[in-house]
Amino acid sequence: MNADRIISSVLIIMAFAFCVQCKKASLSAPVPHSADTVTKTMLSLGDSYTFGQSVKASERFPQQTADILKQEGINIDPITFVAKTGWTTIDLLSAMQRLPGNKTYDYVTLLIGVNDEYQSLNIADYPGRFASLLKKAIACAGGRTDHVIVISIPDYSITPFVTGQDKTAVSAAIADYNTINKKIAKGSSCAYIDINEVYREGAADESLIAGDHLHPSGKEYRKWANLLAGYIATLK
Repeated sequence: MNADRIISSVLIIMAFAFCVQCKKASLSAPVPHSADTVTKTMLSLGDSYTFGQSVKASERFPQQTADILKQEGINIDPITFVAKTGWTTIDLLSAMQRLPGNKTYDYVTLLIGVNDEYQSLNIADYPGRFASLLKKAIACAGGRTDHVIVISIPDYSITPFVTGQDKTAVSAAIADYNTINKKIAKGSSCAYIDINEVYREGAADESLIAGDHLHPSGKEYRKWANLLAGYIATLK
C-alpha cells in the first residue's frame, strides 16, 4: 500500500508540473490575429484639415478613421500623411512628386482647395490642378478608383474666424470649389464624401470648433471619420 501511495503521489506531482508548464507556454506564446482581421495601408493627402491643425495627432480624421476601422477588424498601418497647413493644390502637386513612384496604398483620401480660395488663386486653374492630383491619387491606389475618397472642402464661413458679410462670400466660393471637385471625382469613378452637412452643425456648437476659432475640433473630426470609415468598411 505504501508503494502504491508513493507512486500515486509521484504521478499527481508530475501531472501538476506538466499543467504548470503548459500554462506558462500559453502565456508566453504570441496571440494569433483573428482570421477575420486584415491589415491595410492609407495615404492621406491635403492641407490643414488633413494635417489636423490645432488638434492632437490622434484626433486627425484619418487617424480616427483608422481607430474606428480597427474595431471592425481592419487594422491600418501607420498612415502616410502628405499634408501641411497652408498648402494649395500647387503645393500638394509639388509634394506628391517626391512620393515613391512604385508604392501603392489600399485607401487614399484627398481633401484640397481651401487655400486656393483663401489665397485668392484663380478658380479657373483649380479644375486642372485638382484633376492632376486625383490622377496621381488613383495611381497611388493602384488604379482602384473606388479606393480613392475625395472629401469636400469645409465651408469655414460658419466659424468665428469669418465675420459679417464675408460669411456669404466665403460660403459661395467654397460651394463653387466643391462643385468642381465633386464633378471631377464622380467623373473619375472615385468616392466622394460631403462633410458639410455635419460640419455646419459647428455654427451652433462651439465644441465642434478648435481653439483657433477656424479649424474643426477632434469631436468634429470624429463625425468625418465615421463617414469615411463607413464607406471604407464596404470595400472589398
